[in-house]
Amino acid sequence: MEQIKPFKYKGKSRLYYWSPLYQARFSEIDQYNILWNGHYISYFEEARFSLLSHFNVSILDLDEANLILPVRGYNIELRKPIMAQDKFQVLVRPSFVFEGVIKFQHLLICNEKVHATSELSHVIVHKETGLYSLKPPKAFADGMVKLFNAFDIHIEKDRFSQVEKRI
Repeated sequence: MEQIKPFKYKGKSRLYYWSPLYQARFSEIDQYNILWNGHYISYFEEARFSLLSHFNVSILDLDEANLILPVRGYNIELRKPIMAQDKFQVLVRPSFVFEGVIKFQHLLICNEKVHATSELSHVIVHKETGLYSLKPPKAFADGMVKLFNAFDIHIEKDRFSQVEKRI
């Protein structure tokens, strides 16, 4: 199965990385027999890291440069519950990069219908100084350029600025 393919959302067809098919585990189901809302994030995280791995983008490249990539913000909209018996997928795509801020869009779909959406932003931060918007190591930047370009979001390596700011 091809992992990057189009999906039409809000009238626009865009390329997304498609996760494998999931089904909620017993421990993730609440008393209403639905996926408890706190578990959506873990599925989004798993799909996003699978996407990064697919493009050989490694967080270890940042670690070697004394940088980290913490979550800066999450925006989640739960539209329709995932029932215990539902099989679902997470679609993820990069959506923005500038001055060390990297954003991703997630769609959680079941039977080709969107049940939840999310936008997540990461920021590249120096471990010791707490400064962000640092230029990442070449291997990380090259991987991110390749990843964004695969989704028809054409960026250059200079989108990773060397400007330093406090979070």
